[in-house]
Amino acid sequence: LAQGRTCWKKSHPRGLEDPDFDKMGDGTPAMGKRHKKTHCLCPRCGKRSYHQQKKKCAACGYPAAKIRSYEWSKKSKRRRAPGTGRMKYV
Repeated sequence: LAQGRTCWKKSHPRGLEDPDFDKMGDGTPAMGKRHKKTHCLCPRCGKRSYHQQKKKCAACGYPAAKIRSYEWSKKSKRRRAPGTGRMKYV
């Protein structure tokens, strides 16, 4: 450290006087802190998309009577189309 400085933080433009200097951001290290489960398995579609607080599935729309699907999403309609499951000959 040049010119007798003992700590690099003191010479830094956002030094010790900035309260947000040592706080963790919302990037990669923060991903390890997430341990709550907001979604669980859906009783209808079996995906992990059933929101526990809203009591609604984000994938199929359960408990709504009609299965959730949109015309603007062609690929998702292809994924659940007849013939893509166990009984491929239907």
